[in-house]
Amino acid sequence: MRARMIRGFLLAFVMVLALGAPALAADFTDVAGSPFEASINSLADQSIVGGYDDGTFRPNNLLQRQQFAKMAVLTMGYEVTTADVSTFPDTPAPYDPDNNPLYPGSYVAVAAENEIILGKADGNFDFSGNITRQQAITIVVRAAGDLLAEPDADYAGVLSYTDPNHGANIKKAEFNGLLAAIPGLATWDLTAPATRGEAAEVLAQLLEVVGPGDFSRVVSTAWLEANLDMEGLVTIDTRPADAYAADHIPGAINIPAGFYVNTALEDMAPGGLYMELPEDDALFALIGNAGITAESRVVVVGGLDPMPTFGLADSTRVADTLIYAGVKNVAVLDGSYVKWVDEGRSVSTEAPTVTPVEYTATVDAGMWVSTEYVADHIGDVILLDTRDTEVYTGEEIEPWAPVPGHIESALSLPAPLIWEEAGWVYKSVGELEQIVVTVFTADKTDEIIIYCGVGGYESAWWYVLTQMLGYTNVKMYDGAAQAWVVDHDMVVSAE
Repeated sequence: MRARMIRGFLLAFVMVLALGAPALAADFTDVAGSPFEASINSLADQSIVGGYDDGTFRPNNLLQRQQFAKMAVLTMGYEVTTADVSTFPDTPAPYDPDNNPLYPGSYVAVAAENEIILGKADGNFDFSGNITRQQAITIVVRAAGDLLAEPDADYAGVLSYTDPNHGANIKKAEFNGLLAAIPGLATWDLTAPATRGEAAEVLAQLLEVVGPGDFSRVVSTAWLEANLDMEGLVTIDTRPADAYAADHIPGAINIPAGFYVNTALEDMAPGGLYMELPEDDALFALIGNAGITAESRVVVVGGLDPMPTFGLADSTRVADTLIYAGVKNVAVLDGSYVKWVDEGRSVSTEAPTVTPVEYTATVDAGMWVSTEYVADHIGDVILLDTRDTEVYTGEEIEPWAPVPGHIESALSLPAPLIWEEAGWVYKSVGELEQIVVTVFTADKTDEIIIYCGVGGYESAWWYVLTQMLGYTNVKMYDGAAQAWVVDHDMVVSAE
């Protein structure tokens, strides 16, 4: 069996499920009270399932075979590329090669290569046919492989195991508890088509078996509330100390602007350096004093002050710095603390007791680059300016870099495009990918350098490109425009 496993959300986020509009840490309007609510939300937070444009998930809708194949591939974390071509004669080339070149053919191909799906007797896959409950169970059991225990010789659950193709798999699934949350299991018609909710349930159980890699890089308020007691979870509130003291997410620790050095207002003056990367020793001490280890799961919670996009970029700057310092599982809270409060979720004024640890790791030395590095690589790399369009074109000038225009060859990719103004949540992965490809086309391994005014906005696009869209060679210019204009010119041109 070819098992190309990439347990991580770089690919899982890119390859969102084509079951309606893709979703990032979605809060569906129609799953409350569903027996599969927790599983649906869990998979949505990992971009294994998505919802529709109207905010619904429609858990009672039926599911096609091609859709479940993709769900299973995403759940298992198999690598999928355009080089994966289905051998089933009835499985089409991509429906939308520009925006979704992998669906359905490449997903179906990888599912077949890993032997979790089989075709029909006539050699076709019947990609648009509805998948039955017993077919879905068999796919899940095949995917789990040796991780599932064999049923005891005398085991007899409530389901029938007589079907020659699926009976043994149904028995194994029931024995291992994969179907325990299905309501009315004793009267469940195994030959009936599976619903979206049922599919989410069995895949969530599969994920429990194979073991999740990371957690989503953008987590919903619903996910965080449900997992506040998760072992190893650290919630960092980056708002000012007085805002944190007034109220915060239960259990959150406060590190306001603590992952930067040089954050005094005078550092924002022309010729200064604001929001620079700390020295490694100081950074490690800060992380250790927060009780964070390299294995911790960290959720960064920001606010929307002094303006929404600046507050959101603060969150990604902290997240990026943790990643630089070797923390493996880092996420940001979608919609910030403001969304948490607006939804009426619980808050606290109690600061938790933190047990410091000694933190050591290997930093990602190539993640940030210098002014000299940028100057030496102009024309050889993709250079992205993430400031507002008016600043890029020279129509507006920021006080910390009082020279109009942008660095030569830079392309404009404004950071505010990342979020929806309504609620300041992240746009879907599909939308973010589309924004990127309208600005530049590149292989995911091509070198990219990002800059902004002082180091905030650039962190937001670094986070999106690397943690959500799968780009693997993206660097940040820490000095940004503030440092560049000290010794170099800008160019002024139309966008």
